[in-house]
Amino acid sequence: MYFALPAGGTAQAAIQVGLCAASAAATGVAAARTRGLARMVWAWHAAALTFLTMGTGYLYVYPLVTGHPLVFPSPADALVLVMYPCIGVALWALAKLSRGEDHRGDLLDVLIMVAGIGALMWVSVLGPAVHARDLPLLAHVVSVSYPVADLMLLAMLARLLIGSRRSGAMRLLAAASGLMAVADTLLALQLASDTSKLGILLDCLYLLNCAFMVAAAFHPSARTFAPSAATATHRLTMPRLVFLGAALMAFPILLATGPDDVVLIAALAVSTFVAVLARMSRLNRRLDGARRSIEDKSAQLRHQAFHDGLTGLPNRALIMDRLGHLLAGSGRPGSAGVAAMFIDLDGFKDVNDTLGHEVGDKLLQSVAGRLRGSLRDGETIGRLGGDEFVVLLDGVTDPYALESIAERIVDVIGQPFEIQGWTSPIRVTTSIGIAAGPAATPDELLRDADMALYDAKAAGKNCYIVFQPETQTAVQRRHLLEQDLRSALQAEQFQLVYQPIYRLKELDIAGFEALLRWEHPSLGLIEPAEMIPLLESTGKIADVGRWVLREACDQMAIWRGINRDLIVSVTISHRQFGRDAIVEHVHEALTASGLAPSALTLDISETSLMCDIEASIRRLHQLKALGVQIAIDDFGVGHSSLAHLQRLPVDRLKIGRAFTATITLLPESAALLHMLIQLGRQLGLKTLAKGVETATQIDRLRAGNVDEIQGFLLTPPLDPDDIEALLLDHDPQTLVP
Repeated sequence: MYFALPAGGTAQAAIQVGLCAASAAATGVAAARTRGLARMVWAWHAAALTFLTMGTGYLYVYPLVTGHPLVFPSPADALVLVMYPCIGVALWALAKLSRGEDHRGDLLDVLIMVAGIGALMWVSVLGPAVHARDLPLLAHVVSVSYPVADLMLLAMLARLLIGSRRSGAMRLLAAASGLMAVADTLLALQLASDTSKLGILLDCLYLLNCAFMVAAAFHPSARTFAPSAATATHRLTMPRLVFLGAALMAFPILLATGPDDVVLIAALAVSTFVAVLARMSRLNRRLDGARRSIEDKSAQLRHQAFHDGLTGLPNRALIMDRLGHLLAGSGRPGSAGVAAMFIDLDGFKDVNDTLGHEVGDKLLQSVAGRLRGSLRDGETIGRLGGDEFVVLLDGVTDPYALESIAERIVDVIGQPFEIQGWTSPIRVTTSIGIAAGPAATPDELLRDADMALYDAKAAGKNCYIVFQPETQTAVQRRHLLEQDLRSALQAEQFQLVYQPIYRLKELDIAGFEALLRWEHPSLGLIEPAEMIPLLESTGKIADVGRWVLREACDQMAIWRGINRDLIVSVTISHRQFGRDAIVEHVHEALTASGLAPSALTLDISETSLMCDIEASIRRLHQLKALGVQIAIDDFGVGHSSLAHLQRLPVDRLKIGRAFTATITLLPESAALLHMLIQLGRQLGLKTLAKGVETATQIDRLRAGNVDEIQGFLLTPPLDPDDIEALLLDHDPQTLVP
């Protein structure tokens, strides 16, 4: 539409001026929406376009108003020339926003480009303008100013585009400035050749310049000029090689044309050649630096992949790899074999929980340092994770030698640790599992050492144990039971047996203690000593304990039809009692069975009660509010004080079989038992002795005024059917031989 209008007419003038004004307004809006250097970019562009609008307006309006052609130079030229410094400042700010990594290299690229373009411009524009003899001084200066300004503008564009991190708005601004420089250069050529053939092309370029400015101002990245990605300035890419080659080839071509200023062109050629050599040298140095950086980073990543970040020790991956090589070599003739030690700090979790993870990490670093210092050649230490370390021993499989090394490690770790930032020394102990001898894979050897470590923990910690083949059988059995235990409740493999509780004075039945049994489908009856720890370690103790409560209450509700004075005693595990839900579970069992609350006694260990005394007192009062009775199980084994006992709302003290078994053997036990019985009497509590197995024990307990007893001497645990027969045919005279 523009080109259909009369050339140089009012309509074209209005479009030209209108587009310039629109671009000035758009960049002004962009300046108002931004901050910092970005605002500076847009503000100076707005100023430049304002001068361009004024100059263009004067260029078109003056002939239309006066009817006379515009004389060169004119005020329009002054306004347009002021535009160039404004654009230069804007491009400088833009280049500063997007500066690449290799600033000096980028400047060399700019110098090479300016030299090449400058030589071309000198031959085509600047030279003729400088050598022109028929122009007045002012016209001469202005005619030279345009190409010089364009050259500076191209230099700024080169600096902006080479090595910079470019955004969409930045590309649009660069394109607009480039169009401006090309248009001005073509205008200078047109003036030099005294022709108007380029008028349409020039109008197109100026219109596109304004359009690109408007598009840049409203681009999403106009606020910050944030780049989509950084460019790598140290790569010797094909475009960069083409650029450097073109810069070098421009001068031979220009010299071949026979220019008037041969000396100047030759000097520019030599300067450009030197700059290209410097640029190539700098690129090579950066490539070497990048290669070294990559190699260093690769080495660092390899180290991180195979070493623990906290202690610097080999990690699991490297330990497994080294152990694989050691095992492969252990099969050769003359090899003494390979051994592994699994090392675990005792109670490290308590250190983290009480002192904090920062102190815990420093402790691990100190432990690693001591282990390094205590090992000799041929002994490799690594950290598998947490507080677990492993030591690999090549050529050391003799049990005595292994035990000597383990003793040394236990002694070294047992010494106090001075931790920076912590005032008092920290003491920890360690447990060690040792495995040696033939092993097919690293996993098998470490598995054996881990099994031995488990036994060392079970043996009381702060010790070492050498793996024995039978240990694997025990571990496999434990693993099998743990798996089967998860479905035993649903499969109805649990059952309750009941051991009678007798009043010692008359030897009549006072009640029963419910005891849990597990009938494994393939292994048969699992003893409580093996079953209870498994229930606790798997977390099934709470669910099974809830089932025991319901089952025992249901059964006692039936037996109370035979003897209304009977009670049932149910053991409450530490995990059960540690939760407030125990009150709800007891209430649920009583309600479902219809059993009188006074017929239920809850046996709670002394250790469980003392774990959190305030919470224990609160839960005991809640349970007592239901009407049940409370017994302290295995009394005398824990650490309760008289002051705490006075606060506990309990009804019975159950004396464990450890005291009962020794009252006829050790005078000290008899004295201690007497003290416990008297303590119960002073507190108004009934006393019950468990584990009675001889008539002499009964005599001693009767002499001590114990209230109730139970044990195998009287009656072993019985099935429910046998209990009913016992209740119907009970004869106290037949109990004790």
